Amino acid sequence: MRHTLATALGLLSLGAAGVAFADDGLKIQLQNPVSGVVSFIAAGASFTCKDSSCTSGPAPYDAYSVSGCKEVAKQVGPVISYAGVRPLNDAALAKCNLAAAKPKSITTASH
Repeated sequence: MRHTLATALGLLSLGAAGVAFADDGLKIQLQNPVSGVVSFIAAGASFTCKDSSCTSGPAPYDAYSVSGCKEVAKQVGPVISYAGVRPLNDAALAKCNLAAAKPKSITTASH
């Protein structure tokens, strides 16, 4: 009986570990295109962006939240669509974009 219970608990824990990640990943549309191909890690997932689109590999469920979107926006700027297992609505996207990367200002020296 002890071995059966231990085996069942072990299998249950393996199943729970597999649930922590969504298989489909995220599909993101950016307000502004990136230059070239940009790869980065944010919200526990690996992202690749080209033009105005970003995709991720399998991502933890936390990545499908406003805080996950904020981590992405800090890297690549404002997000207009953040879709996956749990797509973000317009109100959530507005919160996400508060963290968007700001363009670097260019200053010129005056004489």
